[in-house]
Amino acid sequence: MFKEVSQTRLPWRFHPAPDIKRDVNRGDRHEPVRGINDRQAVWKDFRFMGNVELESRDGSLQSAYDTELVFLRRLLFLFLTSCLLLPLPGSGQTSSPRPADTPKFSFGAVLLDYEPLSERNLRQAELFYAFFAASYEKKGWGARVEVRGRDGKFRPYFGGSVWPDHALAFVKTPAGEVQVGQIPSVLGLLDETLDGNLFSVNGWTRNPEYGAALLGEKMFNYNTLSWKVRYTGQNDHVAFEEQGRNAESDSSARVREGVETRISYRINKVLLIIEPGIGGFTNRVTGPNEETRVRRLGGTADLKVAFGPVSVAGLVLYQDGDPAAALAFGQTGVPRLAYDRTVGGLFSFQAEFPTVIYRYSYSVMSYQGTGYSESLHQPSVVWMPRKGIEGTIEFDSRRLDTPVEGRRVNAFKFALGLRF
Repeated sequence: MFKEVSQTRLPWRFHPAPDIKRDVNRGDRHEPVRGINDRQAVWKDFRFMGNVELESRDGSLQSAYDTELVFLRRLLFLFLTSCLLLPLPGSGQTSSPRPADTPKFSFGAVLLDYEPLSERNLRQAELFYAFFAASYEKKGWGARVEVRGRDGKFRPYFGGSVWPDHALAFVKTPAGEVQVGQIPSVLGLLDETLDGNLFSVNGWTRNPEYGAALLGEKMFNYNTLSWKVRYTGQNDHVAFEEQGRNAESDSSARVREGVETRISYRINKVLLIIEPGIGGFTNRVTGPNEETRVRRLGGTADLKVAFGPVSVAGLVLYQDGDPAAALAFGQTGVPRLAYDRTVGGLFSFQAEFPTVIYRYSYSVMSYQGTGYSESLHQPSVVWMPRKGIEGTIEFDSRRLDTPVEGRRVNAFKFALGLRF
């Protein structure tokens, strides 16, 4: 997906993605392990029923092979058309710079193909989402908005097929940029995977909420001190979170008095950059009658090191949750794991070059009160042949261990992102 400008904003450049990521007859894929892709099918004729045949819009049967060819032809046509629309490098066409206070607009789409190594009947080719973005700034104040949509719900708990990724007004002050509206999360590190790491799966990142925030920084020679604070009065049930993981996917729950903070210090040694950071969060989950279900308090510590085009990052998280609430408010016998007392970790590697980016992400969670644990490996390659076009191949290997059994799901994900 396109690389986000800030934590919860889903991407500007289409990377295997960072900061929001659906309910048809998908069998038991809504269980924690199988729920890796609980998106709703966009085109009914693209939902593979086994490997032999499927039902099209008019009720007739088509071979899966023919339908897949139709999709690939459409994908190739869209790719070639977008290449022709973009100007050639060095073509000599120049445009005069726009005034600083001119509104900026962009639009695009992300296409996704999900290919599990087993259970091939769960294959899915779909429009991940289309988007329209706009921004305006004049004399230190302005607004930014991005609206996304698809055919069907992005997650089963979404209210419809169109939703805001972020929508905020801002003003710049001596203390930093003050934002009001639907604001991306400021917690932890940017999630640049395609389909979300375990921090996004559990709703800690890629989770915009309505509230207010302050984002600022101060230079000390070549070094930079940064601070971020976000306050939210109530959640909006829009996130990348998987069904049944946290409060966003619980229609009867509300998240009150949410506070997130992060402070980091970037040490710039020209080719070498070192940036340690710490953060904290607290919130209260209530029920329909404002009764408190669980009050959560936690913190993060992270470190990023970059040398030229290569960078590594690590993060640890601790949340003081309530195992009893996780068990009481789960669904179909599966705990609501993000309510639990949790210890988590993240390691990432990236090598970025002019037309290709190599990434690896490993996230792990231990839900200590319920006895569950899970891990997710995500190596990926992002190819950028031209400005506004990005193709991604990501391999996800995810394992969930319960007190009685363990299960691993492996899948390839192919994505094409276009932005104009």
